[in-house]
Amino acid sequence: MAPSVVCAWCGRRVREGSPGAVSHGICASCAGESGQFPVESLGAATPAMLDRLPFGLIRVSREGTILAYNAAEETLSGRRRADVVGRNFFREIAPCTAVAAFEGEVAKLWGSDSGGRTTFAFVFEFPGGRVLVTIAAARDPGGDVATLLVQATP
Repeated sequence: MAPSVVCAWCGRRVREGSPGAVSHGICASCAGESGQFPVESLGAATPAMLDRLPFGLIRVSREGTILAYNAAEETLSGRRRADVVGRNFFREIAPCTAVAAFEGEVAKLWGSDSGGRTTFAFVFEFPGGRVLVTIAAARDPGGDVATLLVQATP
């Protein structure tokens, strides 16, 4: 079993692993709040690179079309990437997010001329049940794509 991963910034557990073995990474909340959210590099990342992230990642167009969905998000949501990419995140895949507390927060990103970042908590209605998550969202500067980092809150 892989070592447990804790956020090097806040100490929060990012991923469970073998007892006693600890590695350090960064949680979605700290990644979003750091001001160093690598939006530009995530847009150019391959699916394999995105699959190595320790938290869920969803890239959506301004209209809500899912452009990318990583392995950690598949595990968290219980939905396969092949079933969600190309579909509308807010209307088809996660209709529970079509509320001001989620879609409204993401919509604020489109109003920023230089991209923008936001972090917020949300309760997802996943097929396996309700899960409290932290969302760190950012819009590509000058672009029509937002990246959502999703991490279950213990």
